[in-house]
Amino acid sequence: MKAKILTCTIYFHSVHLGQPLEAVEMPEGCHFLGLVRAEKLIHAHDNPIIQDGDSLIAIAMNPSISPALENFLQLKQKVA
Repeated sequence: MKAKILTCTIYFHSVHLGQPLEAVEMPEGCHFLGLVRAEKLIHAHDNPIIQDGDSLIAIAMNPSISPALENFLQLKQKVA
């Protein structure tokens, strides 16, 4: 099976906003490759803090789990 790369833009309501990339607990078999901010690639090993407008780049090692990864990356904060 081929791995699948996904991207997701982070907005103000994301549960991942303000977290260091390494602090985000990815689904099993998924990994961050990095993010794009202001037209610059920032590698995951630099452990950037996720900001509004960042485009996260992640990989699902098994394409069958890519829908779960996509849903995870798009999680929004709950409004009380």
